[in-house]
Amino acid sequence: MKKIKTFAQFRKTHLELNKSLKDAQKENDLTHKHFKLIRLKRNTMLMQKGIEKDNDELEQNGIK
Repeated sequence: MKKIKTFAQFRKTHLELNKSLKDAQKENDLTHKHFKLIRLKRNTMLMQKGIEKDNDELEQNGIK
């Protein structure tokens, strides 16, 4: 039969709690940077495609 743990056994010390909070904050910051870079990459790609499309249309019209 399993022994039921008490609240005191689950509770973390202040140092463990601070470390957990710092780790969670670092993970959140990394995730935020990751998605920011993905958005920047997508916007850059869309701008390149738009410029290439405009250049193609100009070449088709004989203007360069």
